[in-house]
Amino acid sequence: MKKVLCSISGVFAAVAMLVAMSACSSSDAERIVEEILPTTMARVIHLSPDAPEVDIDFELIEVQQSIVGLNYGEASAYTEISSGIAKVIVKDTNGQEVVTVDNPVFASDIDNTVYAVNLLANIEVIQSEDDRSTDPAKAKVRFVHASPDAPAVDVKTGSAAGAPVFANAAFKDISDYVLVDPGDYTFVVTQAGDNVNAVVTFAPATLEADKIYTVIAIGTLEDTDFFDFGVRVFDDTGSGNAFVDLTVAP
Repeated sequence: MKKVLCSISGVFAAVAMLVAMSACSSSDAERIVEEILPTTMARVIHLSPDAPEVDIDFELIEVQQSIVGLNYGEASAYTEISSGIAKVIVKDTNGQEVVTVDNPVFASDIDNTVYAVNLLANIEVIQSEDDRSTDPAKAKVRFVHASPDAPAVDVKTGSAAGAPVFANAAFKDISDYVLVDPGDYTFVVTQAGDNVNAVVTFAPATLEADKIYTVIAIGTLEDTDFFDFGVRVFDDTGSGNAFVDLTVAP
């Protein structure tokens, strides 16, 4: 009986909230919802090679938060939004919708990243949950495959014959985090399962303890476009928009 009464009470509460919202302006209604729903942190990374500069709106009842002027390869800083966001809208600089995600899932107890990926004609959005807790003795690293025409890849250290740190990552895959010892690493990208031929070998890069990194394969393998294949490393520890590009080894 107690559970039934609780359920009935919950229904009446929800109805009362909807009635109250219907009597309010949209801005008042959004304020009511924001006071009920928890907030979370989210950032956006623009990874669509031929897409123009974009704006991103996080919409609840009205636009709650906007990110303006995000260029290819850039990330926004982590921004506070409601966990109940109803739409994420990616627009070009003329205000035209490029892609819209309805009812995205933003957990309230963990940070989030939204990635705009693929070529403009097929642009789409993928998401990750970002565990930004650090380890004072380790570097925390994950890999995102955002190169639309690249095959599934292995990411190794040292040489093409090395053991994969991230194995068989296909386009749009987002790996789990792995903990590695701090130090200098020579990253090697091979086609998945290939232990001989490197797609690209990078000059040594330093990973620091107590840091979190998102390593992203960007660009394309197409020789005739202007979007060279590469790897960009975002530092997730702070604001989330700092990055460095790995340098191809001579």
